Amino acid sequence: MRITILGAGSWGLCLCVHLFKKGERDLKVFELFENKVQEINKYRENKDALPGIKIPKEIQISSSLYDSIKETELLICAMPSFEFHSMFDKLSKILKNDVAILNVAKGFTENGLRLSEVIRKAGYKKIAVLSGPSHAEEVSKNIPAAVVVASTDAHFAKEMQTLLSTDMFRVY
Repeated sequence: MRITILGAGSWGLCLCVHLFKKGERDLKVFELFENKVQEINKYRENKDALPGIKIPKEIQISSSLYDSIKETELLICAMPSFEFHSMFDKLSKILKNDVAILNVAKGFTENGLRLSEVIRKAGYKKIAVLSGPSHAEEVSKNIPAAVVVASTDAHFAKEMQTLLSTDMFRVY
């Protein structure tokens, strides 16, 4: 499956490395700031957000939104909530609305909308949300965690559960 993660912070990179360890190989990460992309690509880690966790060289990290999302089948949103409106304004113009979206970001927009509402208003329909008491720093070190995936599409929620679940990272 072609997967793009929006956001090279702790949670985005944690889930990307987690998926790589589970055998996913077609992974791309979009990071807005080119200087951060260069730093992560040079050291193969985000020393500020997730120090000590190495990012496999096979994972592509880019500041080009188009190159990152081209032909993606699953978009994982791990960017700050304040970026959702502008990001989905851009995405709605260049990304087909049949792409599946998993939101893992927390919070609300500046005007109080749930992040999934912003995604739906941009025209996307296959949406799931991952939530729960977990920290990227712990999940990336294989410390047990349990989270929940929710969607109005039960089949898609089950797909995301299967995609992400391991013995140490339980998705319900």
